[in-house]
Parts: sequence; C-alpha cells; structure tokens
Amino acid sequence: MSNLFDDFESVQDAGYDANKDVVINRVDSIHITNFRSLHDRTIKLGKYITIIVGRNATMKTSLLGLIAHPFGSSAKDCFGFPLKTDLSNVFKLSDKYDRNYEYTINLIDNQNNKICSPVSIYKRPAGNGFRVVVGKSHKKGEGNFNYNTSYMSFSRMNPIVETNAVTDSNVVLSENELRDLKQFYERILPSKHYNSFEGVKDKKIKETFGPAGVDTQYDFNSISSGEDVLGAIFNKIIAFRRALSNQDNAGNGVFCIDELEAGLHPSAQFALFKYLIEWAQVNKVQIVFSTHSIYLIERIYREYKESMNRDDIGINFVSCAEAHDDKNYPILYNPKYAKAYKELTLESPEDVVESHKIKVLCEDKRAESFIKYLLGDDSIISKLDIITDRVENRPGTPYTALKQVLKVICSTFPILLPDAFVVFDADVPEFSNCDTTKYIILPDADRYPIEKRIAVYICELDNSDPFFRFFNKEQTLFLSQMSERKIPLSITEMRANTEVAPFKNWANSDPNFDQYLKKYIESIPNMRNQFRKEVLKRMNDIYVSMGLPEISEPKSWNVSD
Repeated sequence: MSNLFDDFESVQDAGYDANKDVVINRVDSIHITNFRSLHDRTIKLGKYITIIVGRNATMKTSLLGLIAHPFGSSAKDCFGFPLKTDLSNVFKLSDKYDRNYEYTINLIDNQNNKICSPVSIYKRPAGNGFRVVVGKSHKKGEGNFNYNTSYMSFSRMNPIVETNAVTDSNVVLSENELRDLKQFYERILPSKHYNSFEGVKDKKIKETFGPAGVDTQYDFNSISSGEDVLGAIFNKIIAFRRALSNQDNAGNGVFCIDELEAGLHPSAQFALFKYLIEWAQVNKVQIVFSTHSIYLIERIYREYKESMNRDDIGINFVSCAEAHDDKNYPILYNPKYAKAYKELTLESPEDVVESHKIKVLCEDKRAESFIKYLLGDDSIISKLDIITDRVENRPGTPYTALKQVLKVICSTFPILLPDAFVVFDADVPEFSNCDTTKYIILPDADRYPIEKRIAVYICELDNSDPFFRFFNKEQTLFLSQMSERKIPLSITEMRANTEVAPFKNWANSDPNFDQYLKKYIESIPNMRNQFRKEVLKRMNDIYVSMGLPEISEPKSWNVSD
C-alpha cells in the first residue's frame, strides 16, 4: 500500500473483533492495488460530496462500484430493496479478460481511528465467475462492514414506456416525507403542479415516484426523464433518512449515483447538487457521483471553492491527458480548474480564452493608450478588445453615453454585453446605482483628466529631473508650449483651472505626449498595480461566468521597477 496510508491500521489492531462491529463515521478513500488497467491509484472521498470525472471508458462506473461494495445493511428503500451494493449490480467481470484484483477500503470510525481492510476479487476455478472477499485471512469476523450504501445506475434512465412499470400501492410515505418530496421536485424542477405522488416500479429496472392527482393533468406514464430521475433519487433519499442513527459521530452511508446530470437541464443539475450537499450534511451521508457536465463542474469550482479547500467536496479526475499507453490513468484530486477544463473539453484553456476577447469600453484613444501602458503586458492586452468608438468620424464616446452602456451591462439587458466592462476617465462626476464590479475609473488622486494630469506632473518636476534629459527637452520649453495653449503656468492656478480644452489642445499638439504618459506611469507604481488587479479581477469574473478558466497575473507584473 502507498505510504499515504501508513497511519491506517487493521480492524483487529483497532480493537474490533469483527468488521461488522466497526461504527463508521465516513469513508476516507479507496486505494487500488490493481484493478484492470489501474495500479497504485487512490480515490479520495470528500466529507460530503465526491465527484468522479473522466472521459468515456475510464472506469468511472467501476470506481463507484468499488467504493460502494464492501458494505452490508438491513435498511431498505421505499420499495423494499436493501441499502446494499453488489459489484454484479454495477458491472460484469469477464472470465476471459478479468483476473484477480485487490484494493483497500480506508475508513474513519466514530472514535476517529483510521481503519483499513483489503478487498480481494478472486476468479473462481473452472470459469464459475468471481468471488469478492472483504479481508484477506478468511478468519472469523471478516466480511462486509455494516454500513448503508446504494448504487444508482444509468438504468434509471430507461423510459417508463419501455418497461412494465406499474403503480405500487405498498409504497407509503409519511406526511412529512410527502411534503419533502413535493419540495424536492419544486426546488429542482419548479412547477406549481406537484401536489401528490405515487410509487412506480418494475422489479429492479425502475423504482421511482410519479406526479399524480387532478392538478397534475398527467400520470407516471407521461413524466419526463428529469421527473423520473428525481423520483428514483428521492426513493433513496427517504431510505437513508429513515436509516439515520442517533449514535454519536456515526455516519449514515454512501450514496453512489452514476451520471448525476442524466435527464436534467444544466440549471436543474446545479439545483440538484445544491440540494444534495445540504441534505448530505444533515443526514450524514457521503454522496459519490460521476459526471461529464462541464457546466456543473464549472459552477462547483466557482461557488464551492472553500468547500473544496476543506475537503467537504472532493473531485477526482481520471486523467487521460497524463496517462500512458497502459491506461493506468492518474487520478487528480481537486486540480485547478484550467486542468479540469482541458480534461473535459480536450481544448487548451489558454486557446479558448484567446478566442473570447473581453470588451473594454472607454472614452477615447488617449484613454486606450493609458489603459495599455498601465497594464504593460501583451499577454493581458491581447485578451482585450478596447473600444473607444465604432462610429466613423467621431473621435470618442462621451462619458454620458458610456454611463448608459454601463446601465445596459448592469441591469437593463446584461445578456447583450456579458463579456464587457467600462473604464471611465478619472474626471467623471460621481455616480451611484451602478454595479461597481462592472466598471473601473482610471487612477488619479485628484480626479484630473489625463491631459491635465501630465501637464501638472511635468510642471511639478524639478528642472534637473532625469525626465527632461530623457526627452532632451528643457522644462522651460514645455512651459512655453503650454502657455501658447492658454494653460496657466502657476501650479496653484493650473490645479484650479477646470477647463479641459487648453490641456487637450496642448496634448494634441505634442507628438510625444504618449511617451510622457509612459514616464508618468512609472512614477505611480502603487496606483498602477491597483489598476492591474482591478482589471484582472473584472476579466476573471467574466471568464468564470462563461465557464472558462481564470488567468493568472503575468510574471512581468511581479518584476520590481
């Protein structure tokens, strides 16, 4: 076994006479010694939710079976089936290709002891199938642990019209359970028609609930696949709830669901996930499910980061990207979203981000230059489409028009500009009732327009400043040119002057103005860095909302000036 589990001990060493005596708090992990093409691989379980993600044919379903199998239980669901999982209910082993396998189940008991037990899959002689043994010495006391489990397979998606399903009058729910079933449906698939339900089954092919009653206007024969899925899941939810023990620090079982998203719209997928994580915490059940849904994974990464950091949620990626030809797929636990995105889509997140340029709306070309110089890194600038005006013969967009665009982004029609934010000049008037996450104001301590800021900056420099040597131009010449444009040369008067036109006229008359702007930016590192952080935050908010990975600060931003 991997050194990762050296602190786990056997059931006997932990002081138990038999596996069934262990009071389990939760399943920590399984470690696969060898199973089909997997060798020395670990699946770590989250405290409440575990997600197994991978491409087709990466044994996700088999992994669910290995997790759920080593347990037995006398508890039953609403239709009388036990909360117990046999490997034969999950996958078939081939007499021709399968062989002997072994893995280890790692548990935490209610005293916080770390306990492990080997699980062996033996090929019977003469082609008589396989035997699964929990324990290795075949001594008295070994065998399945006593713990509730359920494996819900993709077969739940068999359309009712293709089964012999009938209503089952023996299924009886309490008043509270009926209320919870109604609320469960309404939360995941909002509708005002869910008032009563009936149990529906066809042997082990179909156990579900179907809406019933005159208000529904249809019966179980006409339910959607999504409604069918919810009924099947709620059957197990009720079973686990009924089996909940009051014993101190005792867990209540493992509920495995193959392809959670099957039959559900993306918004319903996430609504179901939110319900399940809340339910799991209250009912002490670990939920383990597989999924291919990039939408669901992205929402979990975005909205449950802290839960992932605490291991309340564990995402295991069965990685094809890092596998060799032997298909011993590495298992990546809670990787960064960029890697998860590539595993699921086969696309490089960097390439996808490059193809989704973010629109930055600003007043004019001078503001565009200021933005680019402040950012100072082509890897960031290349991801932006900086827009000043797209109307011919108009030099820019006035502040009042940009404010109207901001209202569109924030509230009126946000769907029209989901990938945009506004950058205002520093001299814009104060305004309110706008989402501050959708705009940035160019940095200036005095809220001056750009042209006035550079004029004040130059005039306040000492005549011996290296700035003037760099441009080979004395300060006196700068002052003369400003005076020609009717700019007062007294610093006090210059600062007090509220007219913008003289400063713009001076800036437009000097072909080197953008170079002065660059030098000025070097003198305000704190304001520059704050602006960079704000831009990166706006960009990543947009990328995340589009299901794309966040981008990191470029290395050039971390280099001291």
